[in-house]
Amino acid sequence: MKKNVFFIVLLLIFNIISFAQEQYVQVGHGRSRLILDSEGSDVEVHKYLSDEWKAGNLISKENGLQSNIEFRYDIMNDRIEFRSILNPKSVNIVAIGSKFFIYSEFKDEGFVRKGYFEMIYEGKTKLLIRRTANLVHGKKGAYGFKAYTTVIENYYLKIDDNPAIPFNKKKGEIVDLLSNDDLVKKYLKKERLNTKRDKDIIKLLEFYDTL
Repeated sequence: MKKNVFFIVLLLIFNIISFAQEQYVQVGHGRSRLILDSEGSDVEVHKYLSDEWKAGNLISKENGLQSNIEFRYDIMNDRIEFRSILNPKSVNIVAIGSKFFIYSEFKDEGFVRKGYFEMIYEGKTKLLIRRTANLVHGKKGAYGFKAYTTVIENYYLKIDDNPAIPFNKKKGEIVDLLSNDDLVKKYLKKERLNTKRDKDIIKLLEFYDTL
């Protein structure tokens, strides 16, 4: 009898400790568990472009326009969620709030990969932004800090149906990626475009699409 009581007491203590080490945070309609360490310092990881679910539309390759869907973009895992995970093969364009996303092949250090891009300009040549999340691990101690994520943005040009190509927004690099380079150079000079600004790149691509 004493052994049984002792076992029950140990079990209760274990459950209390376990409960104290776990907290739940609300994510959409479900709950996501956040584990705390023994000292109570939690890890804050922001892996979404926006934590909020946002109303949007989906233009799929099979079913066309689907409206009134809530989405969010998971940068950490490079996927789009709509209360479940989208199959990227079915995606043509996804609208999340005021942003538009496509799933495309892209060149990455000699390899051709696939991933999501925000589409800044849509034409024969598309201006795209690809975001990646970098997790910085935390450090304990007097001068420690919590783990956190940084979001890195890189610009790409997608010409026709070819894989998207990264560029660093320098005039010379953009000219090299586009054909009719003499006309492009003249237009850049005539309009005094600054390719560090998105609106000027868009203006250049609008001109380029007329050639």
